[in-house]
Amino acid sequence: MNHISEEQWKKYVQDEVDLSTRRQYEEHLYRCDQCLELYLHAVAAYEEKLPDVTDPAAFTGQILEKVAEQPKEMQAEAARPFYQRTIVHYTVAAAITVMFMTSGVFHSITTVQSPALAESSPSVTEQLVNKTVAWLNVIEQKNREETDQ
Repeated sequence: MNHISEEQWKKYVQDEVDLSTRRQYEEHLYRCDQCLELYLHAVAAYEEKLPDVTDPAAFTGQILEKVAEQPKEMQAEAARPFYQRTIVHYTVAAAITVMFMTSGVFHSITTVQSPALAESSPSVTEQLVNKTVAWLNVIEQKNREETDQ
């Protein structure tokens, strides 16, 4: 992994790097703990040079104004082609599924049975019915024998 030096992080903190470099550094921060440590040192060093905030309410208002402006800029950058949107992917998948269903592709899946399933033993219910019928036949035969005597 190619690490970023502390001097480069200081330039980043002081906003002396271009936008593409800034994005590369930010992506790198997500993956590298060592560079994150260097970045935190650079922020701590730069923090000492910053002036104290005298009017916190005005400062907060200025920050909120900048944040309100930023999404407009980011929307222009983040505009994606229509084919990269999630709804398009779902629509295409649904259309293909409907096409497969109407053409009968899924029908063959439900009609295919393995030989083991075709030659399986009778179900528990069927066995229970057979035993009950046999038991009733035995009782009926005993009743006939008693009535014949």
